[in-house]
Amino acid sequence: MSFQFHALDHQQFVPFYGLSDQELAKHGIFTDIVERPAGFPCRVSLTLPEPGERVLLLNYAHLDVDSPYRSSHAIYIREGQRTGQFNVGQIPEMFNLKRVAVRGLSKHHHIKAGEMVQGEQELRLCIERLLNNPDIAYLHLHSPTHGCFLATVSRAAAANELSGG
Repeated sequence: MSFQFHALDHQQFVPFYGLSDQELAKHGIFTDIVERPAGFPCRVSLTLPEPGERVLLLNYAHLDVDSPYRSSHAIYIREGQRTGQFNVGQIPEMFNLKRVAVRGLSKHHHIKAGEMVQGEQELRLCIERLLNNPDIAYLHLHSPTHGCFLATVSRAAAANELSGG
């Protein structure tokens, strides 16, 4: 099963890049200084920032649809980053060691399956298994500890139907 990772479109965050903490707070956005990269994964580049790097913390509607599962949560964005582009079947490096909660959603945006995995191999097998289920249209990956949205994964043939998340 061919699959495609989708990072969030950076264009929606460009207006916030470079703003002061006071200006960001007016939009409900806060900043953090990275202490340990694994705790601050960027949802635009799908990379881990360096210690000491400033990141934006904001609420993001990752499932902004008419569904009982409609959802938003806190996410981190590395300032100045462009949308990460990934080849078919490529798993971004930030998922190599990270534990991930994988949710399989239907075309009506209902959760049909959920699994917990760790590492690239387990994640790859889980993605392939869930996307082989015809009742699952796409996957959302989340942090298992905080519940934060990480990325969207689709069948490679359906990749053009998704626009950044």
